[in-house]
Amino acid sequence: MRTLNIKQILDGKTYPDAGLNLYSLLSPLMDGDDIILLDMNEVNALPSMFLNPSIGMLITEYGVDTIKSKIKYTNISKMIAMRLQSYFDSYTQN
Repeated sequence: MRTLNIKQILDGKTYPDAGLNLYSLLSPLMDGDDIILLDMNEVNALPSMFLNPSIGMLITEYGVDTIKSKIKYTNISKMIAMRLQSYFDSYTQN
């Protein structure tokens, strides 16, 4: 299992830059067998400007089901969990 701290990825960057950074960290891990754990400790928002260049690009490449099976979350607030679910739902409805 590989853990990535989202707060550290967001710190000091614009949302689009942080999203691209997350994508560059996640992309090489997607073909492996390990589960990827995203630590959401102290993360208060996940705007589309962050999600589109990270999770959105991965969904385009691998599909929603693969992303949901490979990426898990820890220290996630109910609000962030609902935001992610809404984001995934928007891809499955299109």
